[in-house]
Amino acid sequence: PAQATVEAVFWMQGIRELPAYDWERANYVLSLGAGALESSCQQLFFARAQAFMRRGRAGYRAKIVDVGPAQSRTSDNADEWIHIEPGTEAAFALGLCNLLVGQGHYDKDFIDNHCLGFDPGPGAKAAASPPAFKQLLERFAPDVVAKTCHVERSTVERIAAELWEQRPSFVLTGLEGATASNATHTAMAVHALNAVLGAIDRPGGLMVQRQAPLDEWAA
Repeated sequence: PAQATVEAVFWMQGIRELPAYDWERANYVLSLGAGALESSCQQLFFARAQAFMRRGRAGYRAKIVDVGPAQSRTSDNADEWIHIEPGTEAAFALGLCNLLVGQGHYDKDFIDNHCLGFDPGPGAKAAASPPAFKQLLERFAPDVVAKTCHVERSTVERIAAELWEQRPSFVLTGLEGATASNATHTAMAVHALNAVLGAIDRPGGLMVQRQAPLDEWAA
């Protein structure tokens, strides 16, 4: 399942590594079929981070929402589980992007300085020109996403609002979302949502894993 995320990060960010998630500084985590407590090799870390998010900061309790097709150990330990149709995690993520971008609730500084293809550029009307991200999002209006995922429109709207209002927040996918035939597209949609939130390489978001500063072995 992790391979889809690795491929998505490579195609979108140029780094062939899994991101590191800053659970302990996040206020809100959205799991899109991630199965963090079922499939990860870091189950113990996730369990400890989950406990810290709820009890480790005086006066504040972070929220974890699990969205997926099946109830699981992850959903049982989340604050909320939202059932969606199998294989529709990408549509749900892009529906959230549609709402956030449409309302101007996106990290403009991150988008302007670190992203390409967000807005239509010069020559965008040419037949061979690929659509900009904003144009692609038009296909994922709330009513369309609600019908595709079999959820209430109000649920999609509420999750989008919570992601923005309770930042720092991040989104991850994995077990269910990364084993369907559209696994890489799902992981790319989730990575795009993190970019919209300005959660990439930021505290409380997902961090780029860098090589440890180790000396060369002596000859």
